[in-house]
Amino acid sequence: MGMRRRILALVAALLVGVTFACGPASTQTPAVPTQAIIATVAPTDAPTDAPTDAPPTKEPATAESPAVLDGPADARDAVLEAIRAEHGQQPPTPDASWTEENITPGGLVGASTFRYISGDWVVTVAFPIVPPEAAVYHIVVSEQTQGLRWESEVASNGKVIGLVVSQASEYAYAGIALTYEPALASSVVGETVPGTGGPDEPEWAIDPTHTRLSFEGYALPDTFHDPRILVYAVTDLEQAGSITADTVASLRQLLADRPMEPEAVPFLPVFNAAQFLRAHVAYLDFQNGSGVRFLTQYGQAANPVNNEELFYTFQGLTADGAYYVAALLPVSHPSLPDDGITGVPGGDYEAFAEGFADYLEEMTSELNAMSADSFTPRLTTIDAMITSLDVK
Repeated sequence: MGMRRRILALVAALLVGVTFACGPASTQTPAVPTQAIIATVAPTDAPTDAPTDAPPTKEPATAESPAVLDGPADARDAVLEAIRAEHGQQPPTPDASWTEENITPGGLVGASTFRYISGDWVVTVAFPIVPPEAAVYHIVVSEQTQGLRWESEVASNGKVIGLVVSQASEYAYAGIALTYEPALASSVVGETVPGTGGPDEPEWAIDPTHTRLSFEGYALPDTFHDPRILVYAVTDLEQAGSITADTVASLRQLLADRPMEPEAVPFLPVFNAAQFLRAHVAYLDFQNGSGVRFLTQYGQAANPVNNEELFYTFQGLTADGAYYVAALLPVSHPSLPDDGITGVPGGDYEAFAEGFADYLEEMTSELNAMSADSFTPRLTTIDAMITSLDVK
């Protein structure tokens, strides 16, 4: 019996210990196996496919997370506000009436350019086709009366970066007037060039009397073509021969139709060479006429597209049909070879010449994909000068 009492006392002590450790017996929950808990208790944050009544809302803009611009018009207005605040000018307000034009060159993918006009103010906005929060807008603002010009970039949050103002130089000669940026050339020199060629010479050698504007201190030195603008009387071109007469007629038709990807673009002066390609084709209006601009290269043999020979050209007619305007302005791009000799792809000229047609098609696509402002000089800078032309 003594042994039995000791065992019962030990069991009682253990029961008391359990009661003290777990709390009063009246509040205890019966033990449940762990497996049963997992099977019967669902987590409170379990995902569900059930639709919700309230759609997700965009967080309001804060200093740490600013609003994203809605497009090129917002970028335009951001720069105009900076001009108003920093330079004391009074550009049109955001509620002003603007004429909007998409001037993105035909065939260009991955980027767009819009032009806005309100009175004497012209704004061009170039931007890549990327998500809005990653866009950076390149803005050029010009005020035609005073010849003022601003250039800047605008981040996706509306911040204006590097607003630079410059005053374009004006030049006039023999009834031709224009404005140009210091970044393009240091000066312009006009002259009247006597006609060349005769009845015994090939038509490509005939060049009627014309006015020539040459650019001193041009942005690119040592190029194959001299930078220049030529102005011909249409009657002289029509009488000089069938080549120049046909060129005038073809340009007149092209400007009437304005195809975005023309199969050919008329060109003067006449070269004894072939037009290799046409990139960044765009139609521009100048003060009293219109025309087409594009990048091209000419040659008599299969030569790579290169920075020595590539040029911007504008071919236009005055509104009265009396004058033909031809501009030849060299341009370069950092992705192109310096010249046509060292730039043969792969170094095998025979293989290159055999596949020249395919090469030109690829290069046209590549050039079209390059931003207008990635060239030297910028295509927008040249465009601004062309649109300022007034030919009387």
